[in-house]
Amino acid sequence: QASVTPEAKEKAYLRLLTLGTGKSEALNQAVLKLVTLAPADPRTRALLQKSVYADGDERVVAVGVRFLSSKGDPWIRDRLESLSRHTSATVRSAVVQSLHRVCPQNRWEILSSLLKNEKQEQVLKLILEEPMFLGGEKSVLFLQEALSVKISDAMKQVAQNSLSRVGKSPGKELCP
Repeated sequence: QASVTPEAKEKAYLRLLTLGTGKSEALNQAVLKLVTLAPADPRTRALLQKSVYADGDERVVAVGVRFLSSKGDPWIRDRLESLSRHTSATVRSAVVQSLHRVCPQNRWEILSSLLKNEKQEQVLKLILEEPMFLGGEKSVLFLQEALSVKISDAMKQVAQNSLSRVGKSPGKELCP
């Protein structure tokens, strides 16, 4: 089995990086490949930041949000509130799933705002499950608030299930 030289890797990376600067299906594929092949490369991070900032393809923005959050990137932490108002449910889902990873100071405000305004049940379900990851007394209070908001019976059941899991032992909140 032949090994790939560092020069060949760099050339392939640069080709993907070039593809990743357009607006097409090639962009989506290039970004996904770059995240997979070179997650630690600072150019990958820069491309994702640019993609998130440019508010481009919703799939690329969501991948950027999730990837940067998984790395604990402070750049994305500072942008989650504005991204929580994105027109795409895919991006809003990524924001919710990132709250316990990067712990923005305003995480409960973000969740409360989303709870009051979210129309997509797939996102609402994530909003109601996120307190299980965050833990603490604020999770219990948030879920109690959620039960008083006008949501479907199915979503009330999700909130109740999350509350019963968190309420048994809220423990210490994950985020400082």
